[in-house]
Amino acid sequence: MVTDQSPEAPLKTVRGCRLVTLPDNTDPRGSLTVIERGQHVDFPVERVFFVHGVPPQAVRGLHMHRELHELIVAAAGSFEVVVDDGFSRATVRLDRPDQALHVEPGVWTEFAGFSPDAICLVLASAPYALDDYLYDYDEFVRTVRLPGAGDGAGAGAVAGLVGTDGPGDRHVDTQTTERPLGADA
Repeated sequence: MVTDQSPEAPLKTVRGCRLVTLPDNTDPRGSLTVIERGQHVDFPVERVFFVHGVPPQAVRGLHMHRELHELIVAAAGSFEVVVDDGFSRATVRLDRPDQALHVEPGVWTEFAGFSPDAICLVLASAPYALDDYLYDYDEFVRTVRLPGAGDGAGAGAVAGLVGTDGPGDRHVDTQTTERPLGADA
C-alpha cells in the first residue's frame, strides 16, 4: 500500500523506486512467492540480508546508496519505507510478501513502524561496501540537486536514479517534504 500523508499535497513521482508485484502461488498447502532475476529483479543479486527484531520506535536506514540496487520485501509482518529522491518523498507500507519495493541508487531510504513480527528481506546488487553509503541527508540533497545534472532532477549526479517500468511495476506517488523521518529523533 502506498500512502500520501497529506491529501492536499500535489502528487509527484519519486524517481528511482517502484513497486513490483511478485507472483504468489497459493493452494490448500500454503503460499509460494517467487523472485526471479530478469522477471522481478533486474539486477544481479550479490547479497541477501534480513532485518528483524526491530524495537517499535526504531528508525533504520537513514542513508542513500551510490551504486547499489535493493529489492525490499516484508517477508513477515509489516513496516514502512520512506523513499526520497531529493525533490519528493513517499511513505510505502510493505505488509505482503508478494509486494516488493525496488530502490535504485541515489534514493534516500528510511525504515520505521516495524510490527513485532516483521522480517524485512533485502536483495542487494553488491556485497557490503561502506563507501557506497551516504548518511548525511543535507549532502544527499545537495548531490542530487546539482545544476546541470542529467535531466534537471539531479539524475546525473548519482548513477541509476531513473529506471524503467517492467511488467508488474508501478511508480510510487508521493508528496514533497524536506525532512527525513529520523530528523526529529
